[in-house]
Amino acid sequence: MVRFGVPTDLHAEARRLFDELIELGSTGRAARLRDLGPDSALTDEVSSLLAAAARAGDFLRLLDPADVRAPDGGMVAGRYRIERHLGSGAMGDVHLAWDQQLERSVALKFLRAAAVAADTSAVARFRVEARAAARLEHPHVATVYDAGETDDRQLFIAMAYYPGETLRERIARAPLAAGDALRIGAQVASALAAAHAAGIVHRDVKPANVLYDGARAKLADFGLAKATDGLTFSLTATGALGGTPLFCAPEQILDFKHVGPETDLYAAAATAFWVLTARSPLP
Repeated sequence: MVRFGVPTDLHAEARRLFDELIELGSTGRAARLRDLGPDSALTDEVSSLLAAAARAGDFLRLLDPADVRAPDGGMVAGRYRIERHLGSGAMGDVHLAWDQQLERSVALKFLRAAAVAADTSAVARFRVEARAAARLEHPHVATVYDAGETDDRQLFIAMAYYPGETLRERIARAPLAAGDALRIGAQVASALAAAHAAGIVHRDVKPANVLYDGARAKLADFGLAKATDGLTFSLTATGALGGTPLFCAPEQILDFKHVGPETDLYAAAATAFWVLTARSPLP
């Protein structure tokens, strides 16, 4: 069998290696690719998947912590003291910080300058995320407290800090019990119901955008959100795919401008499949 011109067994092996490589730092990833050989069809397929993930803005750990620069002086907006790096992705970096004014831990998400240089819509999407999430108050939606700019003009969002990991990271360690998976699915569905009632379509539901502490799930990353009630806070670059291919509904790939709540339901179902089987929702 052939899938989009790629043999199914080759694609399946490439997907397995892709899942392995995104958990490595950039140095380890490059070394692993070299081991496959420069002229390998498998190398080409894995490289293609990594490039597609980066273009889609997939918030995965694609960088080493050593590549991440904390804001100058470790202070942000005169009130947030940077404590440590939490994670990095194609678009930004997240740091644990202490809010000295309200005396609480927060997660500060920064938009990386390189992301702005590579995608002129990155700043607008970053602001979309802050406005969309701030519009929602729900126990299973990651809470946004603040948004602004550092003295050296780095954009940031201050969010509630939730100890734990993403659902993607949790599944990579070990499979979930069926009861836990069902509870997470119900919590994500509840978050989406609240978003849809508020006129917001998330458009990027996937395991990497669900935070999980072992008991509660929190839907995060509203950077691709779309308003369905006439508000105009959504933005996706012209010709760009709004979402992550493995979890996109067909209509999102064919015509990303015309999506609705059903698009999120498809992505939630694909996420549930991945959680229950630890396999890609696509063959």
